Formats: sequence, structure tokens, C-alpha cells
Amino acid sequence: QAAIWNQPSWFLSALTASNLAMPAVLKRTAALSKAGLEKLFYALTAVSVLQKVSFSNTARFHEHNIVAKGAEHSLVWNMTR
Repeated sequence: QAAIWNQPSWFLSALTASNLAMPAVLKRTAALSKAGLEKLFYALTAVSVLQKVSFSNTARFHEHNIVAKGAEHSLVWNMTR
């Protein structure tokens, strides 16, 4: 049962942290020039793409190592939790 609560708990803690940081981030973002906003956009896009690429490359290592009770396939277990 603990595995079912893991993802919602991580989501709620990440949401709380981002909501607490948002006022400071918005003030600094509003103070940026157009060129600064463009640089920020490209930097955040690069970070987002790197995260997706790194996750897609590591998924193959974890595909067959998941052992779930009552699930015939690891993808079924991942979808239900």
C-alpha cells in the first residue's frame, strides 16, 4: 500500500515548494528585459528536453526489474499505482 501513496506525496510536496517559491520567481522574471526573457525561455526549454531524453534513456534499465504482486506485467503495475 505504501507504493500507492508515493507519487501523490511527491506531487504534493513539489507543488507546495513551487507555490512557495512562485512570488520570488515572478518578481525576478518580471524584471527581465526582452533579451533576458528569451535567454530564460531557451534555457528552460533545454533543461526540459534534457530531462525527457535522460528519462527515456534510463527507462530501458528499469523495465524488467519491477516485481509486482498480482500484476502479470510491469506496465500494468505502473499504470495502477
